Amino acid sequence: MTDFNTKPLEQKLNQLGKEIQSFFENLVTEEDLDVFSPKADFVQTSEGFEIYADLPGMTKKDIKVELAENILTIKGERQILESADHTSWLRRERHFGRFSRSFPIPVSIQKSDIKASFKDGVLTVVVHVTDSGTDAASIDID
Repeated sequence: MTDFNTKPLEQKLNQLGKEIQSFFENLVTEEDLDVFSPKADFVQTSEGFEIYADLPGMTKKDIKVELAENILTIKGERQILESADHTSWLRRERHFGRFSRSFPIPVSIQKSDIKASFKDGVLTVVVHVTDSGTDAASIDID
């Protein structure tokens, strides 16, 4: 019996997946939609999950973290800084406005299983997995 080397096929499939993802990501950009969507990492840990969201220029009072039906939602609004010194924008690359990011949590959790903190423009949400059921709640940010 002959052993097959599947590595080249795996590499080609991975490359194809990346190209398809890139195609859809570039099909419509945030600029086209005039939408602010902060970047976030969603990581599985030995105790549950952690979410890190980049929210520069915001304060914790600008951000809400909510849990409903196993969906963790981070939302808020980043205000544009207007000044009388600005006569016209020469270039505007930063995004402003309302945003909402939702993350499905694949297990049942309670509000008490979630801790959120905000430091140096990064929101960190730690979800500890337990066997308890889900309740809808708003999460306080430390």
